[in-house]
Amino acid sequence: MIFNQELICSQDHYAYHITEKDNIESIIKYGLLPSFGDRSKIAGDRFKAVFFFDNIYNIENWMEFLYKNKDKDSLEVLRFNIKKLKYFIHNNGEEFYLKNIIPIEKIDYLNLYNDNSDIISFSSLYKEDIYTLKYKWNKLKEYHKN
Repeated sequence: MIFNQELICSQDHYAYHITEKDNIESIIKYGLLPSFGDRSKIAGDRFKAVFFFDNIYNIENWMEFLYKNKDKDSLEVLRFNIKKLKYFIHNNGEEFYLKNIIPIEKIDYLNLYNDNSDIISFSSLYKEDIYTLKYKWNKLKEYHKN
């Protein structure tokens, strides 16, 4: 979905961010902070920000790009509403970023389910048809490590 500043100011629109499970405790405590780390360097970024993508169906691509040599089950997918937030377009529109902190109250984490209502791990995501999976978003403040 292509979105613009007018749309974001008037409607709910969710953005997605991938992080390691080891970071969740800190995010619960402080919120999602603008940062500049190893993943930022891989993506060619050079400044502190909260980077995100705008299409849930890009999970596989971003996991592979940012966490190529990591166990995908060590990751979590987060979402937050960017309504009324000033965001910036980066890398020719492939990613976006915010300069502000996203508070814990605005962040959800993802569980994926197949047709049998079984939880799908992110490592098996590549074997599933992402378009047929069921998504369940849970409040990050109620996080239980899977």
